[in-house]
Amino acid sequence: MSRHASNGIAIFLAAFILFAAFIPVNAGTIFVHETATGANNGSSWTDAYTNLQSGLGVAIPGDEIWVATGTYKPAPGSVRTGTFLLLNDVSLYGGFAGYETLVGQRDWDANVAVLSGDIGVGGVSTDNSYHVVTGSWTNSTAILDGFMVIGGRADVYPHHTGGGMYNDAGSPTIRNVVFKDCYASHSGGGMRNDASSPTLLSVTFLNNYSDTDGGGMYNYRYSNVILTNVTFADNTAFEYGGGMYNDDSHPVLNHVTFQGNSCIGTPALGGGMYNVTGSRPELTDVTFAGNSAEHGGGLCSFGNSAPALVRVVFSQNTAWRGGGMYSDTSDPTLVNVLFWENEATGTNAFGGGMFNRDNSPELVNVTFSGNVADDGSGGGISNLNSTPVITNVILWGNTAVTSGNEINNVSSTPVISYSLIENCGVSGGAWDASLGTNGGNNLDTDPSFKDTATGNLRIWSSSPAVEAGDNAAVPAGITTDLDGNARIFGMHVDIGAYEVQCIPTGIGDDPASMPQGPLFRSIYPNPFNPSVIIEFELAQRKPVRMSIYDAGGRLVRDLVDEIRDPGPHQVIWNGRDKANTAVSSGIYFVRFESDGLVATKKVVLLK
Repeated sequence: MSRHASNGIAIFLAAFILFAAFIPVNAGTIFVHETATGANNGSSWTDAYTNLQSGLGVAIPGDEIWVATGTYKPAPGSVRTGTFLLLNDVSLYGGFAGYETLVGQRDWDANVAVLSGDIGVGGVSTDNSYHVVTGSWTNSTAILDGFMVIGGRADVYPHHTGGGMYNDAGSPTIRNVVFKDCYASHSGGGMRNDASSPTLLSVTFLNNYSDTDGGGMYNYRYSNVILTNVTFADNTAFEYGGGMYNDDSHPVLNHVTFQGNSCIGTPALGGGMYNVTGSRPELTDVTFAGNSAEHGGGLCSFGNSAPALVRVVFSQNTAWRGGGMYSDTSDPTLVNVLFWENEATGTNAFGGGMFNRDNSPELVNVTFSGNVADDGSGGGISNLNSTPVITNVILWGNTAVTSGNEINNVSSTPVISYSLIENCGVSGGAWDASLGTNGGNNLDTDPSFKDTATGNLRIWSSSPAVEAGDNAAVPAGITTDLDGNARIFGMHVDIGAYEVQCIPTGIGDDPASMPQGPLFRSIYPNPFNPSVIIEFELAQRKPVRMSIYDAGGRLVRDLVDEIRDPGPHQVIWNGRDKANTAVSSGIYFVRFESDGLVATKKVVLLK
């Protein structure tokens, strides 16, 4: 048992003994309202408890505790060990105004229920609660939903971790909660998880601080936290993991944002996230923006960690080494990832987008552009004693003051295939060997980004990256690109993080190649069975009508009758009439009308 576990048990026993005499016989709803003036027995909004601890003290499995707007403190005066202790099969719901009859009627944004650690002198943090909330020894039936947790201060051993919330061998469910302005002298300013796997949904960690590790969250010893729609913003750690610190833990992150987090001391590793001791976080649809540290402004990994990144964006993060991402003795995998305007800054700065040391990362369908090493090498990627495998990757428009605008290698030999690398030399017949090993099928022509100034690194349909990638490199189970669109739209995957969602026609959708009027392009396959693709293109947003007629001139069905945006379009006819009945084999005609153009093409259905 850890030194913190005994503390959790002691708190639980104290709470149980104190309130055992008041436990009701039947489960139900317990009401808490700070300003209630009734009987103070929790039986209704009128007679609600004015103290949340009173409600927790009488709760039994199956109870719901409804908490109205107000500020609630875990203990009076100077009892810093006081905490709101979550209980299995008891749900705490905040966000009520004080009249509701259903949980679904509450509004936690308008009716803020604050759990505050400011128990002593108001505004003086040094006498605040060590842990505002404790979820130790719980399972997922212990629920905290609809609260703001503020002002926890874990600053005295053994109470020096988890200022906002402390979990030891606990896995509660946390929903619609904000952890704000909490502090830990050791780790986990907002939350500390030790052998714990809580589930977090729609949670925000804002402006929390740790003197050492994990300003927002610290995960330790097999803490496999599940995070969905979670934001880490403006959290700070002095040394490691401004937003999140993972030690031998495997969190799963979906739709998570790390923004403005930082590490400010020396060393300072992982402004957004830090991984160590074999941690294997899974990141899907995650954004690292504006984070900063000495190593790994967005993400930093050491010690045989193996983060897996799918549909992840690194933008405008800064560090001395690895502005976006730093990996040392770890082997990350990156699929459908974007690095834009990250910066390695300072004397001998390396790896504006990514820095690799003593590892072998795998990069598939990644885009690097606008990343900078302002006084060093490797604007896009810098490698030291590393062997990255780079496939279907775009590196274009990155800069380094010293050397290696796109890639800088020291005792490293990346293997690069099916990628588009600026100035790699293949168009002139001479591969630049300083970049690494030419695995074949590489390009060095302008990828035709839509708008690099705003970070729109999608490509026009006329880009040489379209249909130029290696399908075999796309990992099993990856079916979508960074936008969530089909990862392979045509015959071959595109190079880079984004997939163009139309078949190339020879004329692109970029402004320079747009038609001056509507074009009725092609029909294929022709003959067809059972369906046919019909392509047209518009110069401006215009009404379009497309119809199918049989050989006798009779209307079979209308396919399109609406206003369409400029650009290429595809319509599929499935060989059925307006009654959704399959038509017979024969000759049919496709009539296209838009902006004064009327055109007809013949198509043959063979069964």
